[in-house]
Amino acid sequence: MSRHFFECEMRCEVRVMLGHEEDHGYVLEVMRIGEDLGDACSRIIYASQGDPCSAGDDLDYYREKLRKLGFVVPESVFEAVEEDAAHSHRSAQHFEDGRILEGIPHLK
Repeated sequence: MSRHFFECEMRCEVRVMLGHEEDHGYVLEVMRIGEDLGDACSRIIYASQGDPCSAGDDLDYYREKLRKLGFVVPESVFEAVEEDAAHSHRSAQHFEDGRILEGIPHLK
């Protein structure tokens, strides 16, 4: 399982998690983060597990989904997840300036 994270701010702080799982293929979650947001369900903006159109094998589907939601995610996130799908299980935080911090524990 791989997980790559990117945080940004629109009307609130948001965490984008794009990853790959052996059983499910590509996975995407977009969640509000921060204080006073209620329970986990009210934080979810998008989750691929609940999307009937998501087959899990098309990374471009998630690229387009993020664009439609108004998020600009560094290309490094997509590149890393695509590489992970072939042979890796990484967890990393990506930043707008291109930095990548690898080896972080899975964020909750």
